[in-house]
Amino acid sequence: MYKRQDKLKPYEQIRNQEGLKDEEIAYIGDDLPDLCILKRVGFSAAVANARDEVKAVCDYVTIAEGGHGAVREIVEMILKRQEKFFNLIEELSQ
Repeated sequence: MYKRQDKLKPYEQIRNQEGLKDEEIAYIGDDLPDLCILKRVGFSAAVANARDEVKAVCDYVTIAEGGHGAVREIVEMILKRQEKFFNLIEELSQ
């Protein structure tokens, strides 16, 4: 069984290394060890087949299951909200 520190310590190292604040981070989780990070970040998401306890604390739950396009779903949603998605599609099609 994972302990809270198993994910929290690396999360904090990456956050600090990149000079980010918790509220500037999006995090996707699926299991109980993710809860400590999901409750801190600015945008939390769970995959469709995540534990119910994880889904309950998240800002968004994907339609797709983990391993079946869930991360892509979230990335595209974020890019669309930032109004960057269609510019990216245009750049890729040139």
